[in-house]
Amino acid sequence: MRNLITLLGIFVGMGFMVVAGASCGDDKAGGESCDPGAVRCSGGEVEQCLLTGSGWQVVAQCAQDESCVEGLCLADACEPGTRLCASEAVYECAADGVSWERSVCPGGTQCLFGECIECVSDQGCGAGLVCDQGQCVESVVQGIEITTTVVPDGVVNVPYTVTLQAIQGNEPYAWAVTSGDLPAGLTLDATGGVISGTPTTAGDYAFVVEVTDWDNTKDSVELSLRVLGEGVVIITPTNLPMAEEGYAYETGLQAAGGLAPYAWMIVEGDLPAGLDLFADGRIAGVPQEVGSFPFVVRVFDNLDPAQDATKLMNLEVEIAPLVIVGDTEYNFYVTKIIVLDMIFPFVPYSDQLQAMGGLKPYLWEQQAVPSLLATMLQLAGVDPSSWGVPSGLTLAQDGSLSGSKSDVSDAQTLVIPVVNISVTGYFFYASVTDSQFPTQSKEAVFVIPTIPLSQP
Repeated sequence: MRNLITLLGIFVGMGFMVVAGASCGDDKAGGESCDPGAVRCSGGEVEQCLLTGSGWQVVAQCAQDESCVEGLCLADACEPGTRLCASEAVYECAADGVSWERSVCPGGTQCLFGECIECVSDQGCGAGLVCDQGQCVESVVQGIEITTTVVPDGVVNVPYTVTLQAIQGNEPYAWAVTSGDLPAGLTLDATGGVISGTPTTAGDYAFVVEVTDWDNTKDSVELSLRVLGEGVVIITPTNLPMAEEGYAYETGLQAAGGLAPYAWMIVEGDLPAGLDLFADGRIAGVPQEVGSFPFVVRVFDNLDPAQDATKLMNLEVEIAPLVIVGDTEYNFYVTKIIVLDMIFPFVPYSDQLQAMGGLKPYLWEQQAVPSLLATMLQLAGVDPSSWGVPSGLTLAQDGSLSGSKSDVSDAQTLVIPVVNISVTGYFFYASVTDSQFPTQSKEAVFVIPTIPLSQP
C-alpha cells in the first residue's frame, strides 16, 4: 500500500513529539497514570508514557558516558554547538565540550531539529503571514515587474496580437508606450497590456513600454517588433525555449501570411531523441539527450499552389537538477520520504528506486542514517541501527530492489504518541549519484510497509 498519510504521520509526529516529563531520577511507577507520549528519566533510562496513559515503558538506555536529562541521553563529552530538543527547550553543547546549556523556547514555539520554530508551513501561520525559516513573518509585496522581454514578429496585412505580462505589485495595471512608436496599424490597450491590430508597413520598430500598478510603482522595458512583408513567413524566434532532459517539453512553431492552416516538416537536422515535430507545428515529448540541436523547418500554407518558407531553428537541452522521485513521496523539512511497494511473506519482491535529472547512468547506494534523523528516531523509541535494507532483499547499484522474505516479524513498528498512529515496515536511507563531472548526489528515506496503517 502506498499511503502518504502514513509518512506524514511518522515524520510530523516525530517532529512535534511532546517530551514534557519529570526530571532525572524519577522512580518507575508501574501502573501510575501519566500523559500519553510524555518522557522522563529514571536513572540512566529514558521512559515514555504508554498511549493508554496507564504507566511507563523504557524506550532508551543511556550509555555509560551519557546522562539522562529531560528524556534525553546527553553525552558527557560532546561536539560544541550540537543542539538537541527536550520538551520546550533546547540543549546546546557548550564551548568546553563537556557541558550542556539549556534555553527555553519562547511561548508559542516548539523545538524541532534543535531550533525553536513557530511553523513548518504557511498553514501554521495566521492571516497575512508566511512561514520563513520556521518563523511566521509578514508577506512582503514586491514592486511590479514586466516579464515580457521579446514579442513575436508581425506580417503586413496579417492580424497581430500579443499580451504583455507583469508580476507582483497590486492590480489593476495601467500600460503605456512612453518612447518610440508601435508599427502603423497596431495599438496598446492601456488596461489589458495587449498589443493588437493589423500592421500595414514592413520594418523594424523599437519602443519602450511602461506599466504602473495601483500603488503607483512602475517598471518599463524596451521592446523590438519586426514587421515582415507579405507572403508566408516563420515568425518563431530562431532559439526555441530551453528544455531539460527527462522532463516533458512542448512548444509551438508559428507562421504568418499566406492561407492557414499551415503544415510543418523538418528538412535538415534532427530534434533530440524523445521529441517530435507534429504537422501542426507542435514540438513535444520528453527529451532524452543533452546538447544543442540545430535543424531547419519548412512550413507550407493552404493555397493552391502552396507557398512555403524555411528557417534555421535551434533547441538547447540542459541537464536538469538531480532529484529522487517516487509514486508516493513527501518533502519534510530536511529530507524526502519515498513510500515503496508493500512486502508480503513468501511473495517475491521487486521495486525500483527512481530519480530524474542529472546525467545517467545513476549509482544507488545505501547510507547510514544521518545523526539528526537518528536523534529523532531515538526520541520516538526506535533504534536507528535497526534501519537498513531488510535481510532477504538486495539493493542493486541501478536502484532495483529485489528478493523475498518468509518472515516479516523483524519489521520495525514506529509508534507516534501525539497523533496515535503506528506503522510497521522496513526503513532505510539511500543516495543516488549521477555521472556528470562534478557529480550530483541526493539522499532520501525509503519505507517498505508490511501492513496497512493502523490507529490504536
